[in-house]
Amino acid sequence: MEKEREITLTNLPLNKFKDGQHLTVRFLTNGGMDIHCFVEFIKIERGLVKVKIIDIQSPDWFRDMDLIEKYPDHIGRFRASSCYVWGKGPEERWPRCYWFKDTKTSAT
Repeated sequence: MEKEREITLTNLPLNKFKDGQHLTVRFLTNGGMDIHCFVEFIKIERGLVKVKIIDIQSPDWFRDMDLIEKYPDHIGRFRASSCYVWGKGPEERWPRCYWFKDTKTSAT
């Protein structure tokens, strides 16, 4: 069963996010597979986005043990370009990913 997570589309840049605000990150495993995780924002640290990983969104076969091995404390640090929010913009017909380019500009 697919897990539904609500992420409110926002026009805030990452450096204006509040502690606990939700977004999604994408990273690669050592084997080169794309992993998408639902996360909570913690802070910007040395130019990287520090987040708490809550849940794996895709792929379904990726095990929690693999995540614990890569991020033992469920805290990750990612570049802004690995972060996105999902939603339907005011002039969009369908929801889509809005990616961040850096910590100072909003997702586009």
